[in-house]
Amino acid sequence: MNKELLVAVLFLIVGTGLFAQSEIQKYHFVGGMFYGSGYYSMTNSYTDATGFTSCLGGRLSFFAGSKFLIGGRGNSVTLRYNEPSYYRIGSGGLAASYVLNKDPLLIFIGVFGGGGRIRNIHAISKQGDYYLTDISSDSFFFVAPEITVSYRLTDKIGLTFIADYYLTNKSKIKINQGLNVCGGLVFFR
Repeated sequence: MNKELLVAVLFLIVGTGLFAQSEIQKYHFVGGMFYGSGYYSMTNSYTDATGFTSCLGGRLSFFAGSKFLIGGRGNSVTLRYNEPSYYRIGSGGLAASYVLNKDPLLIFIGVFGGGGRIRNIHAISKQGDYYLTDISSDSFFFVAPEITVSYRLTDKIGLTFIADYYLTNKSKIKINQGLNVCGGLVFFR
């Protein structure tokens, strides 16, 4: 995990100096909902599951000056495999970003971190119309470097695109890799 943390810190340091910007700030907060997909690889005691996921989430962040954004974010990610088996990850926490203002684009380079729960329902066998399943659940802590690009359609509404990569601590259900790419609607006030 030390290598991943070093990559995340370097990502933040290098990304914050890429663009110059003006000090003018006219927004107080940004928030909205997003939907997307990702690519995850997970391991339980029965199998390794790798594939595309669905993701649904939201964020609300406040500007701290003109160059920083601090707030909260949460999302739910589902990976289906060997129908009806699936993993569901619910996570939430704090998000902090450096803001690059290139009107009408707002680019946020930052980190999202907190806690979550992984739930795995694994179908072991089918007996008639019923499945014999193993249900497991575990909590985890994570940090995810993220980049968000928001395109303002008007002064109060825009489109947003988010990419992040989960780095987690160890739990009995292991996330080997977790990349999310989401898009959605965002509001500026």
